Amino acid sequence: MKKILFICKFSITYSDQDPIAERLDILQTQLIHFLDLWKPEYYYNPGVKNAYNQFGMMDKICVDEFYFYRYLRLKTIPHVSKLCESVASLIGIYHSVELHVDYLESLPLLCPAIVEE
Repeated sequence: MKKILFICKFSITYSDQDPIAERLDILQTQLIHFLDLWKPEYYYNPGVKNAYNQFGMMDKICVDEFYFYRYLRLKTIPHVSKLCESVASLIGIYHSVELHVDYLESLPLLCPAIVEE
């Protein structure tokens, strides 16, 4: 059966404060442990972006991106995507961060390549 490259991107936004290194480490470890059930490759892309606040002033916000990817059979993709969304919801609530899940069609250029199993 043909496998499809499944890519799940988690964007974690820290709006009101800079992320504390140990808090980010705990969050990253929990995210990787939960998602290790489907044995994905992953790539971490830390970043700071500019955004407008409620007063129209430019603020710097921290947006960390995690990419989890693996070749999967088509019938398993809905189950894995449900797992990703559930994990994002739980971790977002627990750590009081905004965690957004996206499903991409291709990997960013900086991600290590993956070979089909």
